[in-house]
Amino acid sequence: MKHAVWIGSLICGLYGMFTSIWLARYGVTNQISQLVAAGGAESLAGLLCMVSGLLVLWRAWPAIGGFLLNLVWCSAIAAAYGDLTVWAWCAVNALFAVLSFVVGRRRTMRRRNPASELSPS
Repeated sequence: MKHAVWIGSLICGLYGMFTSIWLARYGVTNQISQLVAAGGAESLAGLLCMVSGLLVLWRAWPAIGGFLLNLVWCSAIAAAYGDLTVWAWCAVNALFAVLSFVVGRRRTMRRRNPASELSPS
């Protein structure tokens, strides 16, 4: 499951990075400063999504913090620019935070009771 969270966040982060760079480039060529700023802010959100996904391979709790920080960042971007697409990124970060919580909970339960995996239920 931790690999699914990592791969999913990597895919979403890369997609966010590429689209934000495209958005910023469009803003630069057409001299629209709001698009340049939104592209820069969204590229930071994509980068944070990828880093948080990488953290879930090591420890789930810092990854949850990273996804929640990204959720707050994306919410600020969505509120500042009134962009409905960025609200979808907020939902993606919330989903990854919940999945990281599940990964962390499973790890904790496995460490506390390793014999339960071997016994049939």
